[in-house]
Amino acid sequence: LGPTLMVSSSPGSNDATECLVVPSMDTSPRGSQPKRADKPLVGLLVQVLGLSGGARSYDEARQEETEELAEVDGECGCCISWLESSNSYLIRSFNGLLLTVREANLREWTPPTAEEGGFDVAWPIIDRGEQGQATAHFAQTVVSCLGDKGYCVIQTFMSDQERADAWASAQEQDRDFFRLKREVETGYMGFDSNNKVAWLQANGEEDLNPEEEELDNTAFQPSQEIITSLGSAIGGLVPSLGISYTYLMDPLL
Repeated sequence: LGPTLMVSSSPGSNDATECLVVPSMDTSPRGSQPKRADKPLVGLLVQVLGLSGGARSYDEARQEETEELAEVDGECGCCISWLESSNSYLIRSFNGLLLTVREANLREWTPPTAEEGGFDVAWPIIDRGEQGQATAHFAQTVVSCLGDKGYCVIQTFMSDQERADAWASAQEQDRDFFRLKREVETGYMGFDSNNKVAWLQANGEEDLNPEEEELDNTAFQPSQEIITSLGSAIGGLVPSLGISYTYLMDPLL
């Protein structure tokens, strides 16, 4: 399914398959986005089927198709909009590709539940319309999952290259990993954790460990943006879970 993000609450899903289209966050929840009667797949999670020869990539900056083809048959993602110019849907796949696909090669897709290896909600997709409504719905869905079962699995839209770069950066650089103090570890890592963590600091930022200032954390920027956006989205709602939200701390690896 591509990259997923799990969020858990301190101790203490619905089955729709629609996407929320949002300006600054990048995918979509299973939620309630009004569908266009003439183009019913807009805003829905879909699967690409029966597509031979690949789908055309879409240049977001130039707002046009390119000659580059991507093999995506069987892949899943979200329909962002309808393109009259190419008589096709604009799709964001779960591995971060922006593509144009004909309606005949798409079907509405219902993801497995998180417990079955799927996810609870997908990250809101970029568009220039309904930002406030979509972000609010996404946040409410996440907080509802946290309240119901203590965690929420979120499907993101990061590319394969972004994930590979982050993995390589985490493995190849000499980072100072440590165990959190017992009194705070559960709040960060959940119960029964035996993991070590490392602080991620922006380059040039003063830190207690001067050696970490030279580490290149560029590869983690997409992930950090996701975590920051998530915190901003749900911060005003988490008091309902008995959690006090005041500010975002530096990210942990």
